[in-house]
Amino acid sequence: MSPAKRPSSSMTKARLVSGTTWIALAEALMLPTGFLTVVFLTRQLGPESYGLFALAATLIAWIEWSINSIFSRTTVKFVGDAIAWQPVATTVIRTQLTCSVLAALTLALLAPAIAAFLHEPALAPLLWLFALEIPLFNLALAHQNILTGLGQFAPRAAITASRWIARLLLIVGLVQLGLSISGAILGSVAASLISLIVCRCYIRPSLWQSSDFSARQLAGYALPLFLSALAVRLYSSVDLIVLKALGGTAEQAGVYAVAQNLAL
Repeated sequence: MSPAKRPSSSMTKARLVSGTTWIALAEALMLPTGFLTVVFLTRQLGPESYGLFALAATLIAWIEWSINSIFSRTTVKFVGDAIAWQPVATTVIRTQLTCSVLAALTLALLAPAIAAFLHEPALAPLLWLFALEIPLFNLALAHQNILTGLGQFAPRAAITASRWIARLLLIVGLVQLGLSISGAILGSVAASLISLIVCRCYIRPSLWQSSDFSARQLAGYALPLFLSALAVRLYSSVDLIVLKALGGTAEQAGVYAVAQNLAL
């Protein structure tokens, strides 16, 4: 290796280590904020209502992260490899948003059937409300994946930290106002909106400008990764759903979800 290339390699390694550290610290906020959220909600809602919230949140999270698994690594690769990243970013944003909106609409249509399958009619309106988060959450994640592809790790960490903190504060505030489960859901939705706003402060890929980067290029690379991630997601989320589908009560689901969250 020539002497001219060594500094570049060293800087890249240092940047990678620094970025990984910042992102890890931001993700670590999940522990205190998640713990405080679980403690607060179980005390305010009780096991039965918390069980309904946990069921809805589990279904929504499975959909959100499954969609993101299609795009996350693919976005990082294509943005990182591109000479001009803006066309790639525009295509990613449009495609991920379209998939998210379609998923939210499908969930809204299937919500009564899902509620009947899980023996909880009260679950349907919660899913309708929670479906609002799917496009917001994935649009924010699309921006974060683009930032990662560009090597902008500090902004990515700041966005992650802002979401965890906002989620805790909003859920506590809205539930305290007497909104109960709806308040907890709206707090989560609002936190995703705040995350998206913070994203747009750092990077603003256009939704409207034309792009010469085809979505087919994303699909060809993303499909194998998506199938793998989908299987892992399903495996990590299916237990609570199966417990309820096999006749468990909402209260039992709430107790199980608390234990699961604390163990996580």
